[in-house]
Amino acid sequence: MSRVEDDYALLIEAPHPVGARLAKNLLGGEGIPCFFHGQDRDFAELGFAAHLSAARPDVFVSKGDLERAREVLIEAWGGLQPEPLPEGADPEGLGEQGPEDGSAR
Repeated sequence: MSRVEDDYALLIEAPHPVGARLAKNLLGGEGIPCFFHGQDRDFAELGFAAHLSAARPDVFVSKGDLERAREVLIEAWGGLQPEPLPEGADPEGLGEQGPEDGSAR
């Protein structure tokens, strides 16, 4: 049985949860699959956002995609991590509306 280290390479170590999702979306748009791997937490109890925040997973890509994945992130962000959000910024960009129905938060 192969190990993760045999086929996959670490792209970003424990990024901010928003950065991890942004990376996944950027890479997916370029046809580069990735996955998160980190300290295991109970997803069912925490929920998605809390799970990512608590787990701070690493982002992995296949070894064959590593250089292209780095290029994609550097082109988008100027480095391998996005710029930090300003103090008090809304990471989901929802403003005062709810995520689905436009209701106030």
